[in-house]
Amino acid sequence: MYLRELFSSPPSAYRGKPFWAWNGLLAEDELRRQIRILDQMGLGGAFMHSRVGLATPYLSEEWFDMVRACVDEARKNQVEAWLYDEDRWPSGAAGGLVTRDVRYRQRRLQLKIIDPEEFESNGEELGIFLARVDGNRASGVRQVRPEEVAKAAPGEKVLVFYCKIADPSPWYNNQTYLDTLSAEAVHRFIEVTYEAYARNIGKDFGSTVPGIFTDEPNHGDLNLDAHGGEAPWTEKLPDAFKERYGYDLLSYLPEVFFQVDGEEFSRVRRDYHDCLTYLFSRNFGEQTGKWCEEHNLLFTGHVLAEQTLRSQTSVAGSTMRFYEFMQAPGIDILCGQGLTRPGGCPPEYATAKQCSSVAHQFGRKWILSELYGCTGWHFTFAEHKAVGDWQAALGVNLRCQHLSWYTMAGQAKRDYPASIFFQSPWWRDYPVVEDYFARVGVLITQGEPVRDVAVIHPIESAWGLFYADVKGPLDELEERFETLQNLLLEEHFDFDYVDEDILFRHGSVEGDCLRVAEAKYRVVVVPPMSTVRESTRKVLAELLEAGGKVVFVEPVPGRVDTLPSEGAEEMAERAVRIPLERKPLVDALLRVGRIRRVSIKTQEGEEFRHGLYMLRHDAETGRYLAFICHTRQDEESGPLTVRMPGKGQVQEWDPETGEVFLADAEQDGEGVAIRTELPGVGSRIFVVEPNPRQDLMPRPKFEEVRRQAIKRQRWRILRDEPNAFPLDIAEFSVSGGPWQGPQEVLKIDMAVRDAMGLPHRGGRMCQP
Repeated sequence: MYLRELFSSPPSAYRGKPFWAWNGLLAEDELRRQIRILDQMGLGGAFMHSRVGLATPYLSEEWFDMVRACVDEARKNQVEAWLYDEDRWPSGAAGGLVTRDVRYRQRRLQLKIIDPEEFESNGEELGIFLARVDGNRASGVRQVRPEEVAKAAPGEKVLVFYCKIADPSPWYNNQTYLDTLSAEAVHRFIEVTYEAYARNIGKDFGSTVPGIFTDEPNHGDLNLDAHGGEAPWTEKLPDAFKERYGYDLLSYLPEVFFQVDGEEFSRVRRDYHDCLTYLFSRNFGEQTGKWCEEHNLLFTGHVLAEQTLRSQTSVAGSTMRFYEFMQAPGIDILCGQGLTRPGGCPPEYATAKQCSSVAHQFGRKWILSELYGCTGWHFTFAEHKAVGDWQAALGVNLRCQHLSWYTMAGQAKRDYPASIFFQSPWWRDYPVVEDYFARVGVLITQGEPVRDVAVIHPIESAWGLFYADVKGPLDELEERFETLQNLLLEEHFDFDYVDEDILFRHGSVEGDCLRVAEAKYRVVVVPPMSTVRESTRKVLAELLEAGGKVVFVEPVPGRVDTLPSEGAEEMAERAVRIPLERKPLVDALLRVGRIRRVSIKTQEGEEFRHGLYMLRHDAETGRYLAFICHTRQDEESGPLTVRMPGKGQVQEWDPETGEVFLADAEQDGEGVAIRTELPGVGSRIFVVEPNPRQDLMPRPKFEEVRRQAIKRQRWRILRDEPNAFPLDIAEFSVSGGPWQGPQEVLKIDMAVRDAMGLPHRGGRMCQP
């Protein structure tokens, strides 16, 4: 389809697919009706998502009857029916169907901290240690045999480690979570879930059913209190660890939980989290991704807790290594991130950049975001745009709105609001939002992203610093990581993060550039880190020898492959070395010719710090495209000058209306200079078209003539649907007893269940 036509009327592929919460007793006629409503809202389909309140047995024949009906109705309405691989979340247990078998249940490394006189050996210990313990610090740690515990010195504690099977929970329908570090357990999950969908609707894979969403898989977290703690584990971990690193993890188990003998950085912790990441990303990510590729499905979704170095270390290791195996990698952006009003919260730029970096490196077209969750019923269309715009500028082009409820009955109405569906009075107006983002999506999937800067990701430094409740050193690493990222974005040096393991397996020097898989970079920035891999040091040394540009931002790593070394210091002396400050960073990068591909300058000649952009280049047509957005909602940018590459006619494409205008621009050397401005919540799309059109006119300019206040004491309100009167407060009596209340019906339900000895219904209940 011709680009202008595609932009004017984007098909379902470019439109949002919300989480369609299957949260009641499913009925075919109602499901079909709701698919037609999704279409009327301008959406491109939905993810069929089992949710709290489901009353139809999960993965039953009745369930697949409903799925087949939805695929049929989606086909009739030319929208997409995406799959979701779990009963609620996180993905892996198949609603407990997999983990009924104890072999596949999650394992945990259990630590018990006890006094020597309390210790009794049962022969199942993974390790026994004596140490002095002070909160999350341990000293004088030494491994002992069971009979040596009695020789403990005064004040010493016994640290006893076991492999524990996770406890059952109603959240997993009275089973447990999956051992996501086990290839055999994940294979069984694929058999139970993915193969079942293939048997029932496999003929629609790759067409009406484009892909499947995996939600928050993780390897478990680490916790510690005065009596002990738990950490991620699997039974094959000790053998895998010894094979990869050449020493025995069981001899160093206290370092997983504690800072030992005052040493902030631990080789053992780095290796432990590296091994967890390898097992998790390969056994869950790669195995599932390969199955999807073989069955013509896009593997999409997101892992748990991508947002910080600390959070992803705790439960997933490295999100980037998982994304490598997803055909449509994704993220989760909860709440009103980026909103400047009260109730807004800072945006997770790193979450988006990590994902879009891997997508660029492996040539993935689609980058998903599960967005708008927990925003509330008062969330406006302008805020839909604001939260979506900054993500689009950082690469997101597949929107999964959270959440569209099948029903509000029972517990379903307590789920995270708002429902972006017919329960909201504005649902008929939602094409205003979806037409806009679909048109943005059309343009930001043309060609390839233009990013010349690679930033080495410091996740392995975080691993070495991470132990229970660690503060200072990890907080400092986190703060420097975010500061460098924000400086690059504010000064409009777009970049990709590069994971060191991906670099090791897919990196090479090509001329004076660094290649990572399919992406190519003209300068590499090494951020403040504690350790760097020897393989990274070698490829950067080779890049310097070839005339490439490497910038070290202080402090320079004092370790190579986790061991103290001058190797990084010596290389930094041959590269460019700068403090973590704005001016030195800008000066260092500008010395690399044409590295700032897009400049957005104010009248004062400064880069406009509240503007983000996405630059694309279509080599086949020679066309350059730039999407630019204002990251604040409560102020205007004032006059701006945008400079971007390209020769030809400069056009402004308006995603709100689908119109194309002649931009106020002129040729400026090898690029163009464009005069524009951004209102609050504003955005612009500029296209430099080598083949000019003669029929384009400039965008009409409006001047304020006058302002008039409209004063009325009463306004006439017209309902566009029947009104509703919620009856949610009542008095109640149990078994003829005294009347109580008035009270909210949810609390009444709990009180009645307490009186009858029944478990509460709620978000963690067993279902159906």
